[in-house]
Amino acid sequence: PYGACYHDLAEQQSTGVIEFLNVRGIDTVLVGGLATDYCVKTTALQLRRAGCQVVVNLSACRGIAPDTVNAAIGEMRDAGVAVVENL
Repeated sequence: PYGACYHDLAEQQSTGVIEFLNVRGIDTVLVGGLATDYCVKTTALQLRRAGCQVVVNLSACRGIAPDTVNAAIGEMRDAGVAVVENL
């Protein structure tokens, strides 16, 4: 699966990331990584659905293709993810 929060594409088998954050009272997560248009996007959206505030730092990401990166950025922003160029 593309996201860091689940072992499966159906998002039923937790990796423990969300539980780890909740137990520690962490409500804001900074995300970066490979690839912006797949793994970063999926992780950011999973965290948003779990109630976290999410910031994606594009200077800490690399994407596969410009068109899919742009679409992913739009999808993340539409979901309430803060997408920034540099922190």
